[in-house]
Amino acid sequence: MENNNPNAVKFHFTNSRFVPDDAAKGLFLFLVLQTVITLVYNVLYMVGLVQSIWSYLFTLILDFCFVSCVISIARQKKINVITNLKLSRAPSVKHVFICIAISVICLFGFSAVTNMFLELLYSMGYSSVTSDITIPNFETYLMYVGLICVAPAICEEILFRGLICNGLKRLGSVTAVLGSAFLFMIMHGSPDQTVHQFILGIILAVVFLVTNNLWVPIIIHFLNNFIAVTISYVAYGDSASETLVTEETINIGTYIQEYLLYTIVSAAIASILIYILIRALSRTQKDVEETEPVEIKSMTDVFQEDQFSIPQSSYYEASAEGLYAEGHEEKTEDAYVDPVFQLDENKMSSGGKAMLIISVAWLVIDWFSALLIGFSGLV
Repeated sequence: MENNNPNAVKFHFTNSRFVPDDAAKGLFLFLVLQTVITLVYNVLYMVGLVQSIWSYLFTLILDFCFVSCVISIARQKKINVITNLKLSRAPSVKHVFICIAISVICLFGFSAVTNMFLELLYSMGYSSVTSDITIPNFETYLMYVGLICVAPAICEEILFRGLICNGLKRLGSVTAVLGSAFLFMIMHGSPDQTVHQFILGIILAVVFLVTNNLWVPIIIHFLNNFIAVTISYVAYGDSASETLVTEETINIGTYIQEYLLYTIVSAAIASILIYILIRALSRTQKDVEETEPVEIKSMTDVFQEDQFSIPQSSYYEASAEGLYAEGHEEKTEDAYVDPVFQLDENKMSSGGKAMLIISVAWLVIDWFSALLIGFSGLV
């Protein structure tokens, strides 16, 4: 039954041609590329051919791995990358202001939860594996804005929301949100960032499904990194760290007693505020859909725009953006059976499941390795 509550958050997402198998393939391909590039860098480092400038180039190459995986899959499927990633529509001014508010609340409203988790680790003998960022001057600060704020925001969102969340949405909204958020969290491989990255991943996935526009989570992701880097540079001068709490040994029992209530209250307030802002995004997106003209096209025409042809037997009416005309049954949520391979694209194949399991196991092992290094004191 349709929810007519004007205060409810509504997903305005319309399915792209990315499917669950594409999400598994993209993640697996990224891990392979990342491993190969890392091995090459380590070999060059061991033979003394790596200078500081190469480390920055290496960081950019790793970021572009996110994008290259998605482009590879899109080319294989012969589909339009921009359209299917939902990058064709620029964000509105309202979107930008709401994104700023969401970023600030996410960064500071949930910081107590992150700190509580870190203090629990520190109390058990863990040492931070997050490296400090040295920013000796303003020029270096600008470079880090590009390396840490701009490039990761665009490249990571293209893979995790543009491909993975896009593909997993066919398995359900909850699977898309939690699945992409978990993979986003574990991909960073740092126990220090676990809680914050998971919360941020959930917010990024939800706003993506609400706005049907990848630029919105890109902006929030950028602002999250930009605010953290800028505050660190201004507050700490030439030594900025991504870790928000120190490793000073404290009594964890006393810490929890004193700050548990504050942590719960601050997280609850932040959650309510972000819900209100996401609801505002939902209303903004509804206004956009009501004011924009909808051109009805056949799916054959839409696929031809993507340089892809299908048999006439799978023809049905749809708009260019995937919105259906009044009186037509919406078919984006129904199982679509590929007319050539006879595969249900709303399910993950056995091959896709195998790649996803391998990828998740790979990332989990990396995360636990970082955790063990933190406890071993070899940082």
